[in-house]
Amino acid sequence: MLNRLIIVSAMYQILSIHFSPSICSAKNVSAMFVFGDSLVGGAHICMDAQINNFAKTRQDIISRIGAAAARKLLRQALYIIVKGANVVFDKAASSSHDDDSIYFDDMISKFRSQLTSLYNLDAREIAVTNSRPVGCTPNQRDRFSTDDCVVARVNQLSKLYNTRLKNLLTTLTTSLAGSTFVYQDTYAALEDILQNYKSYGFENADSACCRVLGKHGG
Repeated sequence: MLNRLIIVSAMYQILSIHFSPSICSAKNVSAMFVFGDSLVGGAHICMDAQINNFAKTRQDIISRIGAAAARKLLRQALYIIVKGANVVFDKAASSSHDDDSIYFDDMISKFRSQLTSLYNLDAREIAVTNSRPVGCTPNQRDRFSTDDCVVARVNQLSKLYNTRLKNLLTTLTTSLAGSTFVYQDTYAALEDILQNYKSYGFENADSACCRVLGKHGG
Protein backbone atom coordinates (compact mmCIF):
# COMPACT_ATOMS: atom_id res chain seq x y z
CA MET A 1 0.00 0.00 0.00
CA LEU A 2 2.84 2.41 0.84
CA ASN A 3 4.25 1.98 -2.66
CA ARG A 4 0.93 3.30 -3.99
CA LEU A 5 1.20 6.26 -1.64
CA ILE A 6 4.66 7.05 -2.96
CA ILE A 7 3.34 7.00 -6.53
CA VAL A 8 0.43 9.26 -5.58
CA SER A 9 2.79 11.63 -3.81
CA ALA A 10 5.21 11.73 -6.74
CA MET A 11 2.40 12.43 -9.21
CA TYR A 12 1.13 15.21 -6.95
CA GLN A 13 4.58 16.78 -6.94
CA ILE A 14 5.01 16.52 -10.71
CA LEU A 15 1.58 17.94 -11.53
CA SER A 16 1.92 20.77 -9.04
CA ILE A 17 5.14 21.86 -10.72
CA HIS A 18 3.92 21.29 -14.27
CA PHE A 19 0.94 23.60 -13.88
CA SER A 20 2.38 26.10 -11.41
CA PRO A 21 2.45 29.59 -12.97
CA SER A 22 5.37 30.51 -10.72
CA ILE A 23 7.53 27.87 -12.37
CA CYS A 24 6.30 27.41 -15.90
CA SER A 25 3.12 26.86 -17.82
CA ALA A 26 2.47 23.55 -19.54
CA LYS A 27 2.63 25.16 -22.98
CA ASN A 28 6.19 26.35 -22.26
CA VAL A 29 7.55 22.95 -21.21
CA SER A 30 9.37 21.48 -24.19
CA ALA A 31 10.24 18.13 -22.57
CA MET A 32 10.36 16.36 -19.22
CA PHE A 33 13.30 14.37 -17.84
CA VAL A 34 13.05 12.24 -14.68
CA PHE A 35 15.99 11.13 -12.53
CA GLY A 36 16.11 9.40 -9.18
CA ASP A 37 16.09 6.37 -6.92
CA SER A 38 15.38 2.85 -8.23
CA LEU A 39 14.19 3.74 -11.69
CA VAL A 40 14.07 0.36 -13.39
CA GLY A 41 12.15 -2.48 -11.77
CA GLY A 42 13.87 -1.98 -8.43
CA ALA A 43 17.35 -2.02 -9.99
CA HIS A 44 19.54 0.82 -8.77
CA ILE A 45 21.13 3.13 -11.34
CA CYS A 46 23.32 5.63 -9.54
CA MET A 47 22.81 9.34 -10.14
CA ASP A 48 26.19 9.76 -11.81
CA ALA A 49 25.28 7.08 -14.36
CA GLN A 50 21.91 8.73 -14.99
CA ILE A 51 23.61 12.05 -15.68
CA ASN A 52 26.05 10.35 -18.03
CA ASN A 53 23.09 8.79 -19.87
CA PHE A 54 21.44 12.20 -20.10
CA ALA A 55 24.65 13.68 -21.54
CA LYS A 56 24.51 11.06 -24.30
CA THR A 57 20.83 11.84 -24.92
CA ARG A 58 21.71 15.54 -25.10
CA GLN A 59 24.35 14.85 -27.74
CA ASP A 60 21.83 12.82 -29.71
CA ILE A 61 19.36 15.70 -29.58
CA ILE A 62 22.08 18.11 -30.77
CA SER A 63 22.95 15.83 -33.68
CA ARG A 64 19.28 15.73 -34.73
CA ILE A 65 18.19 19.36 -34.42
CA GLY A 66 21.39 21.36 -34.01
CA ALA A 67 23.07 22.98 -31.02
CA ALA A 68 20.97 26.15 -30.84
CA ALA A 69 17.60 24.37 -31.05
CA ALA A 70 18.77 21.69 -28.61
CA ARG A 71 19.88 24.29 -26.08
CA LYS A 72 16.50 26.02 -26.30
CA LEU A 73 14.61 22.74 -25.89
CA LEU A 74 16.71 21.59 -22.94
CA ARG A 75 16.56 24.94 -21.15
CA GLN A 76 12.76 25.00 -21.43
CA ALA A 77 12.44 21.39 -20.25
CA LEU A 78 11.30 20.36 -16.79
CA TYR A 79 13.64 18.14 -14.76
CA ILE A 80 12.19 16.00 -11.96
CA ILE A 81 14.62 14.44 -9.48
CA VAL A 82 13.12 11.95 -7.03
CA LYS A 83 15.96 11.33 -4.63
CA GLY A 84 16.65 11.21 -0.91
CA ALA A 85 14.93 8.15 0.53
CA ASN A 86 17.69 5.76 -0.54
CA VAL A 87 20.27 7.98 1.13
CA VAL A 88 18.32 7.77 4.37
CA PHE A 89 17.69 4.01 4.02
CA ASP A 90 21.44 3.45 3.54
CA LYS A 91 22.32 5.46 6.64
CA ALA A 92 19.62 3.76 8.74
CA ALA A 93 20.87 0.31 7.69
CA SER A 94 24.55 1.14 8.11
CA SER A 95 26.53 -0.33 10.97
CA SER A 96 28.84 2.68 10.81
CA HIS A 97 28.87 5.01 13.79
CA ASP A 98 29.89 8.02 11.71
CA ASP A 99 28.27 11.27 12.79
CA ASP A 100 24.90 11.74 11.04
CA SER A 101 25.64 15.40 10.25
CA ILE A 102 28.96 14.55 8.61
CA TYR A 103 27.32 11.77 6.56
CA PHE A 104 24.60 14.04 5.19
CA ASP A 105 27.01 16.91 4.60
CA ASP A 106 29.03 14.55 2.41
CA MET A 107 25.90 13.36 0.56
CA ILE A 108 24.73 16.94 -0.06
CA SER A 109 28.19 17.96 -1.28
CA LYS A 110 28.10 15.16 -3.84
CA PHE A 111 24.54 16.06 -4.83
CA ARG A 112 25.63 19.69 -5.33
CA SER A 113 28.21 18.48 -7.84
CA GLN A 114 25.62 16.31 -9.63
CA LEU A 115 23.06 19.12 -9.87
CA THR A 116 25.74 21.49 -11.14
CA SER A 117 26.62 18.92 -13.81
CA LEU A 118 22.97 18.88 -14.91
CA TYR A 119 22.99 22.68 -15.04
CA ASN A 120 26.11 22.56 -17.23
CA LEU A 121 24.17 20.25 -19.57
CA ASP A 122 21.53 23.00 -20.00
CA ALA A 123 19.07 22.00 -17.27
CA ARG A 124 17.46 25.12 -15.83
CA GLU A 125 14.06 24.24 -14.30
CA ILE A 126 14.87 21.52 -11.77
CA ALA A 127 12.45 20.18 -9.14
CA VAL A 128 13.89 17.96 -6.42
CA THR A 129 11.81 15.90 -4.00
CA ASN A 130 13.03 15.57 -0.46
CA SER A 131 13.10 12.35 1.55
CA ARG A 132 9.72 10.97 2.56
CA PRO A 133 9.23 9.85 6.20
CA VAL A 134 11.30 6.68 5.79
CA GLY A 135 10.55 5.62 9.36
CA CYS A 136 6.93 5.03 8.31
CA THR A 137 7.70 2.50 5.58
CA PRO A 138 6.70 -1.17 5.98
CA ASN A 139 10.38 -2.08 5.76
CA GLN A 140 11.32 0.02 8.77
CA ARG A 141 8.20 -0.96 10.76
CA ASP A 142 9.13 -4.62 10.32
CA ARG A 143 12.81 -4.02 11.04
CA PHE A 144 12.07 -2.25 14.32
CA SER A 145 9.00 -4.41 15.15
CA THR A 146 6.54 -1.57 15.51
CA ASP A 147 2.99 -1.02 14.31
CA ASP A 148 3.24 2.72 14.67
CA CYS A 149 4.83 5.33 12.42
CA VAL A 150 7.20 6.23 15.22
CA VAL A 151 10.62 5.01 14.12
CA ALA A 152 11.85 8.35 15.40
CA ARG A 153 15.52 7.70 14.70
CA VAL A 154 14.87 7.04 11.00
CA ASN A 155 12.44 9.91 10.50
CA GLN A 156 14.96 12.21 12.17
CA LEU A 157 17.49 11.15 9.54
CA SER A 158 15.01 12.16 6.84
CA LYS A 159 14.61 15.58 8.46
CA LEU A 160 18.38 16.07 8.73
CA TYR A 161 18.75 15.34 5.02
CA ASN A 162 15.76 17.51 4.06
CA THR A 163 17.06 20.57 5.90
CA ARG A 164 20.37 20.38 4.08
CA LEU A 165 18.68 19.75 0.74
CA LYS A 166 16.43 22.81 1.07
CA ASN A 167 19.42 25.02 1.84
CA LEU A 168 21.34 23.57 -1.09
CA LEU A 169 18.57 24.28 -3.60
CA THR A 170 18.22 27.87 -2.37
CA THR A 171 21.98 28.36 -2.75
CA LEU A 172 22.08 26.88 -6.25
CA THR A 173 19.18 29.03 -7.49
CA THR A 174 21.10 32.09 -6.32
CA SER A 175 24.52 31.07 -7.62
CA LEU A 176 23.69 29.45 -10.99
CA ALA A 177 22.45 32.13 -13.38
CA GLY A 178 19.03 31.52 -14.93
CA SER A 179 18.30 28.43 -12.83
CA THR A 180 15.28 27.58 -10.69
CA PHE A 181 15.69 24.75 -8.20
CA VAL A 182 12.38 23.86 -6.56
CA TYR A 183 12.16 22.02 -3.25
CA GLN A 184 9.24 19.55 -3.38
CA ASP A 185 8.09 18.51 0.09
CA THR A 186 7.30 14.82 -0.35
CA TYR A 187 7.74 14.36 3.41
CA ALA A 188 4.77 16.62 4.20
CA ALA A 189 2.64 15.30 1.33
CA LEU A 190 3.10 11.65 2.29
CA GLU A 191 2.74 12.40 5.98
CA ASP A 192 -0.66 13.94 5.26
CA ILE A 193 -1.73 10.87 3.28
CA LEU A 194 -0.56 8.54 6.05
CA GLN A 195 -2.44 10.49 8.70
CA ASN A 196 -5.60 10.85 6.62
CA TYR A 197 -5.44 7.72 4.48
CA LYS A 198 -9.18 7.02 4.66
CA SER A 199 -10.00 10.36 3.08
CA TYR A 200 -7.78 9.33 0.17
CA GLY A 201 -9.66 6.06 -0.26
CA PHE A 202 -7.16 3.68 1.35
CA GLU A 203 -8.05 0.94 3.84
CA ASN A 204 -4.79 1.12 5.79
CA ALA A 205 -1.51 3.02 5.84
CA ASP A 206 0.97 0.46 7.11
CA SER A 207 1.15 -2.44 4.63
CA ALA A 208 3.13 -2.82 1.42
CA CYS A 209 1.04 -3.42 -1.70
CA CYS A 210 3.53 -6.09 -2.86
CA ARG A 211 4.13 -8.11 0.26
CA VAL A 212 7.56 -9.70 0.69
CA LEU A 213 8.32 -10.63 4.30
CA GLY A 214 7.26 -9.50 7.73
CA LYS A 215 4.03 -8.37 9.35
CA HIS A 216 3.80 -5.27 7.15
CA GLY A 217 5.19 -6.90 4.01
CA GLY A 218 8.32 -4.77 4.00
